[in-house]
Amino acid sequence: SSFSSSSAGTSSPSVAGAVSTGDLADARSADSTCGRCDQPCSLPRPEGCGHECGKVCHPPPCTECTVLVKERCHCGGLVLNFPCHQHRGLQRPDDPRLSCHNRCPQVMACGHKCTLVCHAGPCSTAETCRKKVTQRCPCRRLKKEFVCCEMKPQDKDLKCDDRCRAEQAEREAEAAQAQREAEEEEQARKQAELEQLAGNPHRKKRGKRKTRDVSEDDHSDRQKLWLAGAAVVLVLAVALAAWFSL
Repeated sequence: SSFSSSSAGTSSPSVAGAVSTGDLADARSADSTCGRCDQPCSLPRPEGCGHECGKVCHPPPCTECTVLVKERCHCGGLVLNFPCHQHRGLQRPDDPRLSCHNRCPQVMACGHKCTLVCHAGPCSTAETCRKKVTQRCPCRRLKKEFVCCEMKPQDKDLKCDDRCRAEQAEREAEAAQAQREAEEEEQARKQAELEQLAGNPHRKKRGKRKTRDVSEDDHSDRQKLWLAGAAVVLVLAVALAAWFSL
């Protein structure tokens, strides 16, 4: 007979109660008389374990279940893996084994992250935040550093001083002067162009006059060629008339 039949008579459910003392006693007493059995172990599983033993029929107790069970850490940033027998022993929700040991990512009321390592329970408060905070005036010349929990409401509104205002006025005056100089330079350039056009009004007509002169020269050359050709024809005509008269 097998230990599975001696313990319950039928196969156990996936999650059962703890193994009873009577079942273990019956199984141990059957150890000396039970023959070889190749059936899977069907001893009752420990409370909270829904995994199979994984061995064939054997004397009790079963070995500890090492199937990995996932559990999210306190801060929710990581998923931790626990062997089943350890997972069943976790004391929720405050068990320190559920800490991932990283900085808690939760944000406090002041806008900075919690100062605690992954933890159970409430986060640290803004009244204990020691984060350094830098405040600047509107022109960003003045700078002051404060400890977050020691800041007062008026510290968040850093005003410009007289030097800030003087430097700002100087920068505005320099910008206005540069703008005026640029406008004057542009005006001078346009004036120079107008004066250049006014002092030489026929500059743009030279091209047309030159074109007209070239056209007249071409007409004269063609006329000369025509007269030369006519003279040659006349000479030839006279020569032919003289030859026929002989």
